[in-house]
Amino acid sequence: MRRYVGPLAVSVSASDGTSVAVMTVRSDQDGQAEVSFAEVDALLRARGRGGLGPFTTLLVGRDGWAARVDLPELRAQLAEWHATWVGRGRGSPALFAELHPEDEAAGRMRARALEASLKRQAEDAAAVDRGELSARRFLERHAWSPYRSLVEQKDGRPSP
Repeated sequence: MRRYVGPLAVSVSASDGTSVAVMTVRSDQDGQAEVSFAEVDALLRARGRGGLGPFTTLLVGRDGWAARVDLPELRAQLAEWHATWVGRGRGSPALFAELHPEDEAAGRMRARALEASLKRQAEDAAAVDRGELSARRFLERHAWSPYRSLVEQKDGRPSP
């Protein structure tokens, strides 16, 4: 068989079988084509389709003859990678909870995000006490904080 060189339709399909054509990519001389998930997501959003979220399969080539990507499986794999990076201190637990709300780790990540936020607030409140951070800057930085009333007393003015 020869490698296919030419245009490839990229589409997405939903669980109910509906399909939406998104874009066309061109394979190179080696028969390779590149599809950017971010670009597909952006194009769907621009068309009022809400991005890749509601779709279950990404198809390359008519009816997916060139490639099929199971999007729920891909999302699960991305969530696993993201959780690994958060565990190594290289990712954001709050972003994880936002991007993967149905993942089993989302609750733990929300708790980690809240703990990290409270730690930052405690450190900033201590910096206000030491005079290293202005009370006004603390109040701008932390819209909600258990330290807010203490810092407002140092500021002398109620926050906006």
